[in-house]
Amino acid sequence: MLHLKAKFKVTCHNKVHLYTIRHFDAISIKTLEQGKTVLLKQLFQETVQIVTE
Repeated sequence: MLHLKAKFKVTCHNKVHLYTIRHFDAISIKTLEQGKTVLLKQLFQETVQIVTE
């Protein structure tokens, strides 16, 4: 990671989870996010990716 820090601002988060859901709906996203801190959410046409703490 040191070589990345030389060129970029790097932030590291421990104890995170990555969820990937294909053919999602609003209810599934809401259920997944409930009680979690969402760090990143990416919505694509048929797939959503969510990073939580």
